[in-house]
This record gives sequence, structure tokens and C-alpha cells, in this order.
Amino acid sequence: MLGNKEGEEHGAISPKALDLFKNVYKDPSISPEDIFYYVYGILNSEEYREKWKNDFIHNLPHIPLSRNFEEFKRIGKALGELHINYESADPYSGAKVICEGEDLGSVKRMHWDKKNPGTLHISDKLSITNIPQGVNLWRIGNKSPIEWWLNPCPKLVANSKKVGIVNNPYALGARYIKNLILRLITVSLESQKLINFLPEIDEVEIVNYKQIWKDMTL
Repeated sequence: MLGNKEGEEHGAISPKALDLFKNVYKDPSISPEDIFYYVYGILNSEEYREKWKNDFIHNLPHIPLSRNFEEFKRIGKALGELHINYESADPYSGAKVICEGEDLGSVKRMHWDKKNPGTLHISDKLSITNIPQGVNLWRIGNKSPIEWWLNPCPKLVANSKKVGIVNNPYALGARYIKNLILRLITVSLESQKLINFLPEIDEVEIVNYKQIWKDMTL
């Protein structure tokens, strides 16, 4: 959903885009939510990321109209729900938490153990071992979810220099971060499983589609 100047919410899928999808797939029941999850599935497709990677840098992302609309929508919805609810995901049960006593220490800089792959040091008193190698395959931008947490830079919150409010994720504490990392392992592995089930794009060819899509997103 997007907001306007009056604070009202409206859908991010334009009426023109909705009509296009309904016409192409000959399905009047397609909803803006269906298109959202379809696009989310497409954006997570490894085939899509490789084929249109240059568009991410110079242009609006090209969203192909796949002949496998229903599959992309179904898996896109599963991915979306998994990612939105990442904080309530089941902690990964295959990992082992190693800690020295009840004091888990303060988190200053998390890092992977160079000698023991699959071991992540959260603090000088807390580590997680037996992390699967595939945990970094699914990426948000150029990093996996865990990699985004390895060395976040504490920053002053916008317009708060006078009061000195600092946005430091590590201030959440070792116990919270440990539980979050275990959940992120689950989310990453389950995401990759779902992505592996995404079908081929098999794009429907439409004359001047790139210009049509651009006009609909302006």
C-alpha cells in the first residue's frame, strides 16, 4: 500500500496494470494482491535475477509476464509470508548454541570462525555452530540476512544529532540476536527451498511491453 498527501492509503498496483494481467491471463478474478505476490515470486527467481540484472542498475525492473503465473503467485505468497513473519519463524533446530554461563556478553562485532565453517561468534561468550553452508545462498541485495547483521554501522537517527539518539542494532543484546540468527537460518533455508521450486519464466511476448510497463508504473 502507498500513502498520498492526505494520508489515505491506496494500492500500489495501478488499474492499467490490473487490466493488463486480467487480459493477458484471461482471468477477471485476478486481484492486486495476486499481482503483488506474482511479482514477488518473479523478483526472487534466479533466472530473472541473472537475465535482467542490468535493468536493476539503469532502468525500472522489467517484470516479465510468465506463462506460469499461478506458480509464481503461489510461491511468491509463501515467500512473502515467510519474510514478513521472520521474527516468529521457528528457530533452526540443527544448530548448537555454545555459551559461557548466563552472562552472554555484549555484542561488539559478530564474525564467522575462519577455522570452523558454520560457526558464528556473536560475542566473546556466545557462539552458534553447525550452521548449514547453504544459509547464505538466499540474498537480500548483495548479502544474506545473516551477513547484513555481521557488521552493521551504528548511525545517528535522522534529525537527532542534538539528542544523540543512535541506531545500533547490537544494542538489542546478545540473547535477542542469538534467537534472531536462529530464526534467520530457518528463513534463509526455507526461502531457498521455495525458490528452487520456482518454474521457468517462459515469458509471454507482447509488442512494446517494456514501454507499456513503464507507462503503467509512472
